[in-house]
Amino acid sequence: MLLSAKNASLLAGVFQQTALVLIIRYSKTRHRETSNDNDTYLTSVAVLSAEIFKLFFNYILEVITNIRSKSSEVKGNSNNCGSFRMITTSLTTFQQIAKINRESLKLIIPAFLYLVQNNLLFVALSNLSVPTYQVTNQGKLLTTALISRVLLRKKIHSMQYLAIAILGLGVAVVNISEYHAKAANSPTNGQQIGANSKVQNHTLGLLAVVISCITSGFAGVYFEYILKKKSNTDTTITLNEKPLSLNCRNFQLAFWSFLFAVFQIIVHDLDKVKNFGLFHGFDSIVILVVIAQGITGFVVSLMI
Repeated sequence: MLLSAKNASLLAGVFQQTALVLIIRYSKTRHRETSNDNDTYLTSVAVLSAEIFKLFFNYILEVITNIRSKSSEVKGNSNNCGSFRMITTSLTTFQQIAKINRESLKLIIPAFLYLVQNNLLFVALSNLSVPTYQVTNQGKLLTTALISRVLLRKKIHSMQYLAIAILGLGVAVVNISEYHAKAANSPTNGQQIGANSKVQNHTLGLLAVVISCITSGFAGVYFEYILKKKSNTDTTITLNEKPLSLNCRNFQLAFWSFLFAVFQIIVHDLDKVKNFGLFHGFDSIVILVVIAQGITGFVVSLMI
């Protein structure tokens, strides 16, 4: 076998993340020559659309999983109606996946942090080049390791500390070099005015990536903490109760993020929505952005 399932999932993750970054960068910079903010789409609406996509996508995945599970249980029973089973499975799956309980409420914090991270992704790629963003974004490995050490009490060996230090040094060197190169060619310190009439703020983009790394690290570690704590405390499980699947967790995360995204639009972009419409500026490129961002959780789950 040329490519194992694990390597294929890692390859898919690399492709998805690279494509997401490139598409967002292109979608946010292609209208800069017009010098008109009204030509581009609203970031908040794109984030909201991605959360809606995640809701439907994870629900469909969970329905398919349950249908396959029940099909294997009733295999050989030719009298069983496939369409009826599909409808009943869809309804029972929705009742299970949309249930709001104490475990679901625990996902509010990571859902909010992931929403902040998704918004900062657009800010960063609007102000940083793709190579600079990709290198700087590796700082989330550093923040994840440190937060895991504090929250999950994970041991970090000396070689891992050395790797973290080298990573941090590399990120710092790249950004210092990029900053000085742009400052030398720009009339405004820390900003770049190239062929495009719009201004790129390197400092703002760097700040967005740093905050994104912190929120990403904390959200990921906190989510892992919830899952481990749940598995450790559930020593007895009733016959009617089964642990939630990763699709259910992703659905619930998307649900809380969806509510936060709606609130963000009402507070920050309501006037623009009233003037230009909710999906102003949406085209095939923006739809690709929504899909690429919407399948992030699914691709990550493949690599686990």
